[in-house]
Amino acid sequence: MVTYVVGALAVGLLALFLSMYIQNKKIIISILTGIVLAAILFVLFEVYQETYPSFSEISSLQFNEDTEFEVANLSIYEFSEGEMPERQAMLKIKDQAIIDRILSDFKNMKFKKDEHAERHFRKYHLTVTVTKKVKKDHFTSETFTYDFDEDYLFNYEILNETNHMQTIKSLRENDDLNWNYYDNE
Repeated sequence: MVTYVVGALAVGLLALFLSMYIQNKKIIISILTGIVLAAILFVLFEVYQETYPSFSEISSLQFNEDTEFEVANLSIYEFSEGEMPERQAMLKIKDQAIIDRILSDFKNMKFKKDEHAERHFRKYHLTVTVTKKVKKDHFTSETFTYDFDEDYLFNYEILNETNHMQTIKSLRENDDLNWNYYDNE
């Protein structure tokens, strides 16, 4: 709201400034109309970007030469009506190639923000911890979290048909991995 008031004041001051130097009212009105239309298009674009973001806009995790993968945990939860979700299994992942595959499964997804999503918890919970070099001999650790299922990433609905669960399914079916299972009774 404050942004709109400031914008309106700026347009008013610009009109006053232009009227001091330009005597033709049609030119002033044309310039102001162009500025107002550009501002409206900018606001509409921002709202669209917020409603339909890409994965890179949702996730700030980017691997580069200054980022070192530490560990990731993939947890699987079960939901009961009216109850808090219960963790069924967890896998500690130390291989960056697996995380790269999971995240690349998300890359081509198209999203729509769903303000009315029924659940804030999702079946899968992935945390990725990385260490980033800030400057010479100085590092910081960051943890990135992803809650998702077949239809949602966080509270963003997945709009297109993707195979974003293929890596997760292959991990679940792999008997060689050291899954920790929880008895929640």
